[in-house]
Amino acid sequence: MTYLGFAVGFILYILTVIISYSESFKKNPYYYTAGLLIALGTNTIWLYLAKTSSGNSLYIRALAWDSMIVGTYAIIPILFYNIKLSPVAAVGCIMVVIGLVLTKVS
Repeated sequence: MTYLGFAVGFILYILTVIISYSESFKKNPYYYTAGLLIALGTNTIWLYLAKTSSGNSLYIRALAWDSMIVGTYAIIPILFYNIKLSPVAAVGCIMVVIGLVLTKVS
């Protein structure tokens, strides 16, 4: 069930990136509703995953979940929307990853 939760969460986060970069969908009156429903779904999945984990597995799941979020929002726009990553943004992404690891491991 854990892998299914991560897979559905990953798909929902990709959907969020797609609707965030779609200019035509931003003009749709259901833009905010779709965003809120996706956020509700991903938060519910995370709460289930956190509740069913015990001990050190929670830290590993949290690190994997946070890495999935950061990776999705950083990599998808670069690959599919021709977003250019400046050197300052690259340093920022590296610092976020280091911060995630330090926060979850310590």
